Amino acid sequence: MLRKRPVLGMALVLILAAVGCGPPVLAVRHRLAPDLPIPAGAARVRLGEFAVADGPADGYAAFVAERLAERLEASGGYGVEAREAREPADLVVGARLGIQTGDAEQSRTVRRLNPDTRQMEIFDVPGLVRTVEVLAAFDVRVVRTGRKIGVEARRSYRSTDDPRTRGPLGLERPDDPANVPAAEMIVRELLDACVKKFVGMLAPGEVTARIPLRPAPGPSGTKGLEAARRGDYAAAVGHFKDALKAKPDNANLLFDLAAVSECAGELQAALELYREVQEVTGDRDVAAHEGAVRAARAAASAE
Repeated sequence: MLRKRPVLGMALVLILAAVGCGPPVLAVRHRLAPDLPIPAGAARVRLGEFAVADGPADGYAAFVAERLAERLEASGGYGVEAREAREPADLVVGARLGIQTGDAEQSRTVRRLNPDTRQMEIFDVPGLVRTVEVLAAFDVRVVRTGRKIGVEARRSYRSTDDPRTRGPLGLERPDDPANVPAAEMIVRELLDACVKKFVGMLAPGEVTARIPLRPAPGPSGTKGLEAARRGDYAAAVGHFKDALKAKPDNANLLFDLAAVSECAGELQAALELYREVQEVTGDRDVAAHEGAVRAARAAASAE
């Protein structure tokens, strides 16, 4: 007679894992240096000259200056000062804008229902294809050194590629003049996209991750997991190093040591350990690959 296995064991395992008896999950956050060569500590920006060098004005220069100020402050990395502020700014930013718009009016032959005759008939209907191109050439001057940095951002638009011109269900003609957005609205959308790209290069970036640690064999491995759970990453590093003396090629121990080293700020060591995990596993460890990329980016920003 076969006996049914009790399900209590599995339930107990799930409960123990839920209350934190399994390996902890670490959270890491790294600040990345801006893509532009901006001095460390630069935090105050003053707006310089904004002008439309080519194309219609229509308040676009003021619009770009306003959006730039809003996006810089929202980025959390910079504060924007008024031109008349007494305190010297770290950076002065301006921009020259180029704007080109074009409308190609045309007609096309379509078959549609005549509501009066209830018959399908051929009609000539007007069509419109609107194109817009914008160039935002941003100038950054580092006040302390006088260094100047130029960045160009370009965006283009063609109305037939815009989903909005096809109506809510996507069934209408893309060249129907009634569905083509106003040129001014399109220009502002493209200019805002240029500002977003520029701020992304100017403002410090960030990379975050949640790293589940892995079961670590031996007493030292257990102590390492306990220290990591407490947030004592320096102690965890020591315990995992001790555990690796007995099992130097254990991928789990190498990974856990890499993760706590990363959390402890030892980015170069973490990078080398993540790469060692990749080597031991034949480059099949996805989490180790992601950790190596993350640690490399963070280490490069810290230099």
